Amino acid sequence: MRLGTGATTPRALPGRTPDIAAASSQDGIQARPFGDSSRFGRASMNARRSILIDTDIAFGSPKADADDVLALILAMSIPGLEIAAITPVGGNVSPERASRNLHGFLSRIGMSSIPHAWSSAMPLDPRSKIKFEVWDRAAEEKVVRPEDAPKIDSVDLILKTLAEAPAPLTIVAIGPLTNLGMALAKEPAIVSKIEEIVMMGGSREVRGLHGLAEFNIWVDPMAAAIIFGSGLPVRVFGLDVTKKRKVLPQDLAPWAASDSPLVRDIHESVLGFMRFKAELYGQDYCAGYFHDAFPIAYFYDPGLFSFKSCRIDIGLDGDEAYGVTSIDFDPVGGPHRFAIDVDDAALTKYVIQTIANSPSFPHCQIIPWQ
Repeated sequence: MRLGTGATTPRALPGRTPDIAAASSQDGIQARPFGDSSRFGRASMNARRSILIDTDIAFGSPKADADDVLALILAMSIPGLEIAAITPVGGNVSPERASRNLHGFLSRIGMSSIPHAWSSAMPLDPRSKIKFEVWDRAAEEKVVRPEDAPKIDSVDLILKTLAEAPAPLTIVAIGPLTNLGMALAKEPAIVSKIEEIVMMGGSREVRGLHGLAEFNIWVDPMAAAIIFGSGLPVRVFGLDVTKKRKVLPQDLAPWAASDSPLVRDIHESVLGFMRFKAELYGQDYCAGYFHDAFPIAYFYDPGLFSFKSCRIDIGLDGDEAYGVTSIDFDPVGGPHRFAIDVDDAALTKYVIQTIANSPSFPHCQIIPWQ
């Protein structure tokens, strides 16, 4: 099955069940058209495109960022963009918590019929410190798997979705690359079913979690090395663009004023993470970033970004090089595309207004493979 966006004018959904309508009504989600991209002076992609989203969604866990859930809502808002499946991965939170958060979010908005998975996969790199430095310290309670949660594992769902797709899919990775690295290691032939990988991660010049090592790569550099060495084209949105503009609490006022309980909860989650980071780093101000929204904004309007072809290698040795993305722009026709600039004002406005208007869910429909 695929999740796709319907017409850009409000209409009844084919095959929509009463519980979906009830969930949308409860969260105050209104049927407002978003397809008119002219309000931002931009043009959305016209061609239909199918994607699989791999996410370390933290929305639903305390002291956790909500940029993954922003990315999911944005993806559901873009006409012609079809979501084939969503797979959880460990990163911001443990794989079990990401699985619980994803299932809980989709259930809340009445979209649990979107194919999604449950994951317990640990990083491929045995030296990864994520479990001890992040997951164990943030363990708020034992994760109980809901009875209606999916039984299929993330890696198996990736392989199944690619195998059943009538045409190559684009994979959008907004977390560590563990699932994708495991999928390629298990079934190398699936590269023929992947059109492109579009991801948030890496950095060329902007400091990340540990030096120039950006978090998503640092969690599992071995998996990242598999992806970048696979021959697949990877379009990378690194900290060089995602940190170009800080998002301040006052920027999010439209979310606080929303009629939707969901949007207000997202607002509180984003503000809570801003406060947590400010306290953690001793800052006298609160600010954040829309990191994971960047790859999805690319599907809304590629013209927001400038890219440069490159070769990318992943540091696997030594403390300073571990998880660092070495980006070489010299090779002519390098296999990857690295975002070097963004219209940050337009992107920020797009994200804030889209979430504030919450138009996405009434426009979604389940589309069977043709």
